[in-house]
Amino acid sequence: MWASFSGPLFRATLELWVAAQSNSGLDSTLAAHEHELGRMIRDLVAHLFGERLAARPAFPDLTVLLVTSMRGTALTYTFEPRPALDEPALVLWKSVARSMLA
Repeated sequence: MWASFSGPLFRATLELWVAAQSNSGLDSTLAAHEHELGRMIRDLVAHLFGERLAARPAFPDLTVLLVTSMRGTALTYTFEPRPALDEPALVLWKSVARSMLA
C-alpha cells in the first residue's frame, strides 16, 4: 500500500490536485474521477487486508487513517527523497493497524 504513494503516478496526481485548485474546469473534471478512485482504493485496501479484517468495525476508520497519513508522509519526500521502504512510519502504521483490528 505504501509503495503506491512513492512513485511517479502519485507525484503526477499531486500536480493535478494543485493545478485544480486554481482551475475550476480541471477541478470539476477531476472530482468525479477522484471519488471513483477513492472507492477503488478502499476496495483495494480491503482486499489487501482480507475479508476477515476488512469486516472489523474499525476497518473504515483505519483505512482513512492509513491513506491520509501515507499521503501526508509521501508529500515530505518531495523535499527529502529517500528509499520508501526505509520509512520509519511503516512500523507505526503496522502497529496502529494491529491495535485497531485486534
